[in-house]
Amino acid sequence: MSRFCTILLGLLTVLYMAQGARAQQQQPPNQDALVAEFVDLMYERKRGFVASEALLGNSFAAHLHGEADPQTVAGLSALGAAYDPLAGSGFTAGMLSYHLARPVELLRELGGGPNEVFARIVEIRVRWLGGRADLALAQAEELIGLMDEEGMGWDDPDMVSLLADAAVLSWRAGQVEAAARYFERARACGQSRCPSDTLFSWLGEDRKPSSDRFPGYDAGDMARAARAQAEALLPGDGQVLADIEMEQALASDGSALLRRALSLALATQDPDDLSAGQRREMGLLADRMAGVFDFESYLMGGDSAAGKGRLNAITGGALGEAEVDDIGYLNDTFGDMILKSSPTVYALLRLSDRRGDAVVAELTRIRVLLAGGELERGLDDLAALYARARGQGFTDAELFSVLMDMRVVAGLTQRADIAEIAETASAACRAAPCYEDLALRFYQQVADDLPGIAYPGNLTKLRQQAAEAFIRAEFPGDLLKLADVFRTGTSQSRPMDAARNDLFSLSLAEKADNITPEDLAKRAAAAMDTLIYAGRYADALAVGDRIAGRLEREGAGAALSRSFFQVRARAAFRVDDPRAQDFYARAVDLGWSEDLVLDLLDTSYLDLLDRLIGIGGADASIRARLRYRQGRFAEAGDILAEERRARELGAAGERMAGFYSVRAGVHLRNGDLDGYVRETLLAQAAESGAEIPADHPWIYSYYWDLKLLAWQEAVYREAGGDLTRAAYLRDLGGFPSWFHAEWEPLGDRPEPEAIARFERREMKSDDSYDLIRSVIDIRDNGNYEAAAQYLKSKRWVAVAAEANGQYVDAQALWQMAFTFARAGESAIAFDLMNRAARIAARLSFEGAGGADGGTLQLLERDRWRYLLFVDIAWAAVSGQAPQDMLVVSRY
Repeated sequence: MSRFCTILLGLLTVLYMAQGARAQQQQPPNQDALVAEFVDLMYERKRGFVASEALLGNSFAAHLHGEADPQTVAGLSALGAAYDPLAGSGFTAGMLSYHLARPVELLRELGGGPNEVFARIVEIRVRWLGGRADLALAQAEELIGLMDEEGMGWDDPDMVSLLADAAVLSWRAGQVEAAARYFERARACGQSRCPSDTLFSWLGEDRKPSSDRFPGYDAGDMARAARAQAEALLPGDGQVLADIEMEQALASDGSALLRRALSLALATQDPDDLSAGQRREMGLLADRMAGVFDFESYLMGGDSAAGKGRLNAITGGALGEAEVDDIGYLNDTFGDMILKSSPTVYALLRLSDRRGDAVVAELTRIRVLLAGGELERGLDDLAALYARARGQGFTDAELFSVLMDMRVVAGLTQRADIAEIAETASAACRAAPCYEDLALRFYQQVADDLPGIAYPGNLTKLRQQAAEAFIRAEFPGDLLKLADVFRTGTSQSRPMDAARNDLFSLSLAEKADNITPEDLAKRAAAAMDTLIYAGRYADALAVGDRIAGRLEREGAGAALSRSFFQVRARAAFRVDDPRAQDFYARAVDLGWSEDLVLDLLDTSYLDLLDRLIGIGGADASIRARLRYRQGRFAEAGDILAEERRARELGAAGERMAGFYSVRAGVHLRNGDLDGYVRETLLAQAAESGAEIPADHPWIYSYYWDLKLLAWQEAVYREAGGDLTRAAYLRDLGGFPSWFHAEWEPLGDRPEPEAIARFERREMKSDDSYDLIRSVIDIRDNGNYEAAAQYLKSKRWVAVAAEANGQYVDAQALWQMAFTFARAGESAIAFDLMNRAARIAARLSFEGAGGADGGTLQLLERDRWRYLLFVDIAWAAVSGQAPQDMLVVSRY
């Protein structure tokens, strides 16, 4: 077997190149690099993996090993495949060629019979999907003939995927006898998968994608290979070349293409004003948009009336009135999201020239109306759509979604005449599932996943453009619906865009005649929260003042909620407005929330915090910090001592039982039966809660929650003058490997050991910020000094964060600096702040003028964070950390 096959089998289980690899091949010198590129392209999560799974995994051979187990060629043919044009999948030959032509080139550069067979199967399927079943069959027969030659070393189990395709191609070409022979040979392993099949690893569910984006990806090179493949396999087919060009745009930067297409769609009233190529492009882009927007499932998929109707037909259930609320577009829960996303799909799909797309587009429009509460108008439009589509030759089975909507909405609006029509026409498909339904088939095409779109930033502006046009046309004058479109809420990646959107949304809501005081107050609170998250505190305070003034003038001040006053107070506090305390007092009067407790912990309003805790309680660490700040040091220590003992007696029962059990095992291995019995009895007693010693060193060396509580209690005992008790508490459990005593100053160069430890982290998806998140939570509950001490064991995270140098790493370094500053460790905090600032400064210059602008928005949001330098300087001069810092951890 060739070295190439060994690498793929042993390391990545990509290909099983069985019999044809018996002849040794001369391997090219750059084999490893070619194999690595092939694997990266085929397994790339968003693009290559989706394409390879469609062309190689969703195949006719896969049906032979599935639950269907077809017994005839006709049965196999009816099941379809992703590359079968009759199956109506969302894939095109140009789309799949773009993603797979370069991997085929790599196989041929590697050389060898198995690689060539693999490449030709890809080509056969691309030809088939491109509408040239005749060329696909000819190439399949030629390849089978070569592999059947004596001495080539290929057997039927090696050729199952190829033989299954040949069987269906022959059957459809009218070659019944040949089809039967190929089908019989394809069943060489019965219903089991043949391990020696060339495409074995694509026929099961054991394949998983790897990286999100292959770093060496070259869109131009991918397109070059695809154009060459298309000219060889489908000569003169301009449509395939156009699809390759579109796929190249979507796979590299689809923003320009999508903006241009949507602008054209919104400006076009009559589909006939577009060329055939433009109309086809509109349909393909509608597929991609429907696949991107998660909420399309509520509009078109299993949460539609037809989706539930089909499920009930399969299971023998019936759609009753109790289930109507579960229909996505008749449920208030999802109405806003449907209104935001679905008009984009509608704008593109209504111009498509594919059969049935106009019906699905109109149904999309009507369902958005229903989601917006327009039941009467929606029902009339459904009835008109049904009549028109029937006149165009569509069957009741194809219109099942339309009929089910008519049936449900007619029941809600008590329109017996329409209900009777829908009841009768949908009866057959409610009794037995109809898979011809246009809407469900459309959703199935896109829900199965199409290659991802590379789009800088996000698609919010695109959706807003389409939704605004839709609302102005379908809901003229409804400012609240328009406001909902622009209300985005806080954004992790584009906070300034979110702030601008929410301000505009609120301005529209303020002009609406039908807005209630409660709704206005709720929208204002949400807008203030978004503005605060973006660091626009003065703007947030101005919103609070404006809305509160209006509602109070209108005699509707009672509509102002606790959350409204809380975010208003948060904004006032951040700009040092003296009204902040009054606003917080109003929030406390209106009720308790954990978020409000954490807010007040960052302020000097200790009486308010005390009163709020008296209303709804708080974590022991927060209560202890409050007493400490009030100068009641002994009480602070007692609160944590009580909490420690409660944890020792609670979960620590199991902890101690495990400890004694381990010791019992050691005694038994050493032949000490008395020791074994003694420790076993202690384990049983600990498990029952009867024998759990206080302050057992083992627990404090193993469980970080108890160790940190003891360390924090030591701070409070020391502040109260009990130095002996403080020293005892700090010494509990010593300094295990996860709790360092000191912080070694960071150097100027990355440390290999720290980088290697970061690479070995348990969750590869965790970034540097994720790795310290638990420490942040401990700190924000008031355990400032304990969190800082614990963070000394995370020094390696700081080294890795600086080496990685992304925005999230600057945030992680800032949070580490803030933690040390909170604890009064100014030198460490200052050094970490410098390193965070260097990353932020570099990113600001690199991001300036870029198309995305996301990093610049994050830097603009976080400019206030660098006031921490002032807090650090104050602490260095005064010798202690300020209790009321200029910055806070939470937004």
